[in-house]
Amino acid sequence: MRSFFNLEYSSNCENDFVELSRSQNFSADQRLGRYCGNRLPSRTTVPSTVWVKFRSNANNVTARGFVASYTSREYQSINQ
Repeated sequence: MRSFFNLEYSSNCENDFVELSRSQNFSADQRLGRYCGNRLPSRTTVPSTVWVKFRSNANNVTARGFVASYTSREYQSINQ
């Protein structure tokens, strides 16, 4: 499936957004990124656990939404 990203745009992504975090409380210091608008986020390397939050205020029902995918790889230490 082809990737796309189309959410309502706002300058600080306060309306509709997808947010990635290192912890389930989504505190600002644990945030990996917050995304909105129609620019497809770049590929991101994240820690072994990542939390994903999607929020919509349902004001712009013309936005298509998004498709997300992930790939998991086995961790390999470089200090063997």
